[in-house]
Amino acid sequence: MSTKNSLCGFECVFSKKSDVWSFFKFPDIVFDHYYFSVADAFVFSHGIRIEIPERFPSSYFQELIQKSFVGEGLVLHLYPENADHEEIDHYEDFLKSKCEMIILLYDFYYLEIYCKNQTWLQKLMHTAINTPGAVVEEKYEETDTRTIMYV
Repeated sequence: MSTKNSLCGFECVFSKKSDVWSFFKFPDIVFDHYYFSVADAFVFSHGIRIEIPERFPSSYFQELIQKSFVGEGLVLHLYPENADHEEIDHYEDFLKSKCEMIILLYDFYYLEIYCKNQTWLQKLMHTAINTPGAVVEEKYEETDTRTIMYV
């Protein structure tokens, strides 16, 4: 049986695009001294692929989410502002890295989040759980079946 200490993330399916926008406002979490790094992106707007900078602040990510686009796949890593992007292929790589969070967003409504900071993880899960129509499933290190950190 899994223990609460082994919680490594969660997956969520939203029922409305506006719920995705609301979720990614990151209520109660401040990422002022962090940046997002794009590990993989297949994001389109009106049939045209959107190029996303390799490194950007959370405010840019929030603006991107609010724009009308279709995300076939978006993998983001969150790093402290003084850390360099690292190649992360597996969960073990994530644990050894300076990356604090991985966001895997695909088909715009489905996401998985892995997070080292348990306080952030709990706040993000609370936001997702309290979104009407959202289906949330906790992920535990012992039972998570994901083998790669890509979509």
